[in-house]
Amino acid sequence: MNNYLCPSCSYPLLCYVRGGKPYWFCPRCHQEVPYGLNDTARFSMGSEERLSRGALASNRFDRGEFQVQTVRVSPLEGTNSSTWELTKNLNKILKEILLGLRKILRVDRVLVCQTRRDREAVVVAESLAPGRKSMLKCRLGRFFASEEITQFHLSKVQAIEDLSSVDIDRCPTKILECFFEVSAKLVVPILLPVTEERPTPQLWGLLMAHQCFTPHRWTQAQIDTMVLLGKQLAGDIDREQRYQALEAAHHHLEELTCIRDLDPFPVRQEMESSAAEVLEPEALSEPVLLPRRSPAIEASPMAVLKSYVAYYLSRGKAILSPVFEVPRFHGITYSYDGYHLDFESFWGWLQQRPDFLQLYLEGDLRCFGHFLEGRYTVSECQRCHLPIPASYGVAYDAPECALCDEECPVKAQESGREFPMTNVISVGDAPSNSWEIDRFFEKNCFDVTFVEEPAEILAQRILKKIDVVIIRSSLSETEGVNWAEELRQHPRLVKTPIVALSDRAGDGLPWVEHSLDLEDYLLPPLNGEHLVRHLKRHRRSHKCLLHWFPR
Repeated sequence: MNNYLCPSCSYPLLCYVRGGKPYWFCPRCHQEVPYGLNDTARFSMGSEERLSRGALASNRFDRGEFQVQTVRVSPLEGTNSSTWELTKNLNKILKEILLGLRKILRVDRVLVCQTRRDREAVVVAESLAPGRKSMLKCRLGRFFASEEITQFHLSKVQAIEDLSSVDIDRCPTKILECFFEVSAKLVVPILLPVTEERPTPQLWGLLMAHQCFTPHRWTQAQIDTMVLLGKQLAGDIDREQRYQALEAAHHHLEELTCIRDLDPFPVRQEMESSAAEVLEPEALSEPVLLPRRSPAIEASPMAVLKSYVAYYLSRGKAILSPVFEVPRFHGITYSYDGYHLDFESFWGWLQQRPDFLQLYLEGDLRCFGHFLEGRYTVSECQRCHLPIPASYGVAYDAPECALCDEECPVKAQESGREFPMTNVISVGDAPSNSWEIDRFFEKNCFDVTFVEEPAEILAQRILKKIDVVIIRSSLSETEGVNWAEELRQHPRLVKTPIVALSDRAGDGLPWVEHSLDLEDYLLPPLNGEHLVRHLKRHRRSHKCLLHWFPR
């Protein structure tokens, strides 16, 4: 069996000869790699001796509270043996810290590498500058010398200003880092604090900063910042591990004592969760309506109905009445903090109408009275992800999805309708797997350009027509307006609708259990091309600088 593995995906490499020299190719990544990970490979004793003497002039280990000692520790000994899967909360914390750290240090790449006892390490989180290669999920463990791990166990900081001047024998990680265009790096250990169960600090992983293409001199302020954030990460990880252990103990206690939360339909809930785990949407030729319980909505029926109506009015839907005519709403729906005055005035006027309980949304099968009487609430359609009526108290009533009309992508696909390409600029954190995201959106007829700040757009010459700009960053109301004014300075964006997401717009969507992002405003029906057309019509009558929508 071939022991040489790809550093990115751990797939066996293929060896071939070119120009009388051996080269390695990964059939899964479809790229040539500079070096294979060999399970039988060992570093030479000479390299360990040179490292132990501190012979690297550009590789400095910070002399903190510990003294450098010759301690024989097997590679990654004493590190955690957990899997690479991070909890949702910890993953969010890592992304926020790495993004801020990369901007503070002004470097090309900042990443967190998690270690394990089996002499392995993998990159689990990353913040990347546009145009740089991603190292996410790249395995680095066998590229660390044992002496380097010893230094990290002793809380030492590794700073290399020019990787090209360092010999490979003295720095084995250079083999892999050169493949990712690293010219300078700063590495700080993430040591979990001492506890009763942990008598000594435990090496959980490494916090790394990379500068690509050009050497970089690491200042003391940058090193101190890295060390401080490394300690903060260690504290966050330790708290998350304690919380997970406490939650696991609680679940175990529940199983032993047969304690369950009261649920009016426990069998139905278990059936839904098990079916959701087994069935995958791509494998279904026909949509399957799973029996489901309405989500636990803490808002009052009036607040749920108001949010439900606001969602569809912001997409151009009309309100109808079997008794009297209802004028179409043409105002602004959301503001940064709640609802816009236009919608509040319109909603107050609707409540004064004698036929208020008989009103219904265009295409809906349920009137307002059904919601206010408690017979229906709002849930999310599992097919098109639009808010739809869901009945209370009836165990096997399928939710009614009739609001998407001909705009539903599933219906459009069945009818053979083709959608034109929509050009979108996304302002916010760029995704690490941008190539896959671009392919995904392109397949759904969206050409998305990712930038982190408006200044990046102003410096570009845009040749194509931009249909909409979506600001995904978490900003204050003043910052959002300033960003919109800055974007309007580009000649291509003078009349383009600009959308910004706010956590407080519309007081949130009570039926949604996750934060909305770019895909939620592009892919579902009544969004994407439909929303762009509605905002453009709206701009002709209202010169709106910025449209706020719920996150």
